[in-house]
Amino acid sequence: MNFLVSDRTGQDLFFNMYIEGINMLLALACVFFVMASLFESLIHPLIVMFCVPFGLVGVFWIMVATGTPFNIMAMIGMVILIGIVVNNGIVLVDHVNNHRRLGMPMDEALMRACGERLRPILMTAGTTILGLAPLALFSGAHVGDAEYYPMARAIIGGLFSSTLLTLVALPTYYRIMNRYAQNFMKTLRGMMGKAAGPVDVEGKIG
Repeated sequence: MNFLVSDRTGQDLFFNMYIEGINMLLALACVFFVMASLFESLIHPLIVMFCVPFGLVGVFWIMVATGTPFNIMAMIGMVILIGIVVNNGIVLVDHVNNHRRLGMPMDEALMRACGERLRPILMTAGTTILGLAPLALFSGAHVGDAEYYPMARAIIGGLFSSTLLTLVALPTYYRIMNRYAQNFMKTLRGMMGKAAGPVDVEGKIG
């Protein structure tokens, strides 16, 4: 994987990487706040955000395997990938929540949601990957000196790895985070009850 771009100075390259890094942070913040408003929770958006590192793993490996230069177009692909990767997590977490609202236990809701949403998630990822395949395989399309294929390969690699790892790891994260949240709320209620003290028969706090 080549981290250098021949027609740019080192200063220009690092400046572009800095700008794209800021863009990635802004993209993460925007995605988080949108999910927090939709889920009306801070825990579930955090669970979905765990899908993003899975995508970065795929970007790294496809760049190494294909010898694709990690340039400004690849970083743009990573910014785009943030918005795409979380889709699978949103679909899965939302379906789990729907089952739990109907009174289903958490473990059963996770198993049923994964089974029922497996095919739509795979179809969505597959169609996106196939749509980007021509752009990733042929390096003729470009704007000026910047070619599109590093961006397409970054999106394909990240989407492929995040889809597979999300189906395996996200239910585990969901279960762990919700268990911790429940234990925290129980502990907090217990501390508040102790702080209030016992109430006597006349309704006075002792």
